[in-house]
Amino acid sequence: MRTFAFLINPAANRWKSDELHTRLRSEIEGRWPGSAIMLSRKPGHIAGLAKEAAGRYDAVVACGGDGTVREVASVLRHTDTLMGILPAGSGNDFRKSLGIPRDLEGALDILENGTPAEVDMGLCNEIPFVNTLGIGFDGMTNRLAAESGLLHGGLRYAWAALRANFMIKPWKARIWMGEQLQERQLLMLTAANGRVEGGSFTIAPDASVTDGLLDFILLRPVSRALLPILLPIVTQGMHRRLPQLEMWQTSRLELELEGPVMMHADGETVNPEGTRLTITCLPKALRILVPEPLK
Repeated sequence: MRTFAFLINPAANRWKSDELHTRLRSEIEGRWPGSAIMLSRKPGHIAGLAKEAAGRYDAVVACGGDGTVREVASVLRHTDTLMGILPAGSGNDFRKSLGIPRDLEGALDILENGTPAEVDMGLCNEIPFVNTLGIGFDGMTNRLAAESGLLHGGLRYAWAALRANFMIKPWKARIWMGEQLQERQLLMLTAANGRVEGGSFTIAPDASVTDGLLDFILLRPVSRALLPILLPIVTQGMHRRLPQLEMWQTSRLELELEGPVMMHADGETVNPEGTRLTITCLPKALRILVPEPLK
């Protein structure tokens, strides 16, 4: 029988995940003897708890949103320690690419009966991400969504995207793919390991967490009147052929920004040092419990 360290982020989903503590304790008392619940006390504490738990328990379980999953994954990458996910955030987008259900009982069942899968993650300079990394419009949208307290899930992200439409300005970048150099003016560049972000936006419909590649989505400058029309198309994952967008798959991309641009990693604002970025896929970096083998 496996033992688990359940790492809870009480701030996930605007502190609603704190309710998970009581529910989870009653679930595991007779189910997994020797397991433990560890509660984060401050920002960044989850990573410290993951270091403490790795090797002591058969699996470390991230209980929170994509930001919590990212913190745990940053510690467990390239180790033999299994990782589990109990979705308790507002979006929980990465679990959608893994087939992990949103409800607690379904997610607990996967911990008990699931199978380990070798899963990719991404790295931007020294910043890890499991689902998506967004630069420009995507980064601003995530920051505005995090600041909004009026809506939840996909509606909060959609409202933030409409607000970002009136604030974002095009930015310049030099992009290398291998020896090929391109100079671009962009509104957004997103690197996707998972398929969905923002609760309901299928940003990378062809993305796979096991193919050793990242999907890159580039949005060229468009009129402020057109962008709100494009958003529902992206929600449905029907944007592959839009002339305003480009989509690439590659394991590595280098770019140099003309100046600072707003960025997010798995929904959390990040600020890498310098303007030269290297974004890479880390193949089979994690061993995550999933319902069935991933393709």
